[in-house]
Amino acid sequence: MNVSELVKLTRTLLGDPKGDRYERDEILVLLNSIQQSMQNEILESDEHYFSSATELTVTAAPGDCVEFDLPADFINLKSLERVVTGGKPVPGTEVQFSQRNDYVATEYVAVVTGPCYYFRGTKIGIVDPRDDYTVRVYYSPMLADLDDDDDVPEIPVQYHRTLAFGAAVVGYGIAEKPVPPAIDREYTAFRERFVRTLEMRGRQGPRYVQ
Repeated sequence: MNVSELVKLTRTLLGDPKGDRYERDEILVLLNSIQQSMQNEILESDEHYFSSATELTVTAAPGDCVEFDLPADFINLKSLERVVTGGKPVPGTEVQFSQRNDYVATEYVAVVTGPCYYFRGTKIGIVDPRDDYTVRVYYSPMLADLDDDDDVPEIPVQYHRTLAFGAAVVGYGIAEKPVPPAIDREYTAFRERFVRTLEMRGRQGPRYVQ
């Protein structure tokens, strides 16, 4: 389902099919809140489900550190590796910011080694780069807010309707109105299937979705 369909369904569930009481932006706030909640639950079960990558161009700075801004949608790191042309990437090693100077080499070593890196607030730093190279960062991204009519949620497609039902339930709560029993039952059923899916995924181990 795309955003246009989700907004229409949510309005119908809220008893406002023509949009007389709920502006489109109000519906989107509800939908995005439920989407974020569902993403958090998925990541708790399988931290590798959502995946993104970016490449950083490291310039040689012997004895120093080179810092980069983390991607705006960064949640947590999966892995960091040095790209090796014509060879296998070399994994990096995370170090504490306060201990970064302990990993500065005292002499040049003519071997391609994995970079040492640290986190400092919203930045990631590469320690003691001895030459120019590229670092590839794999991370879990925050899902983009649903906005345009053609946007499609990145959560599993079988649970797109759950977004609308969840948004409607929250909407009734905000309006301090009772949730219609049929909507409450349907949302509860959606939630139960969603939780069972996460439990099964957790038992099966991580999967990657690029």
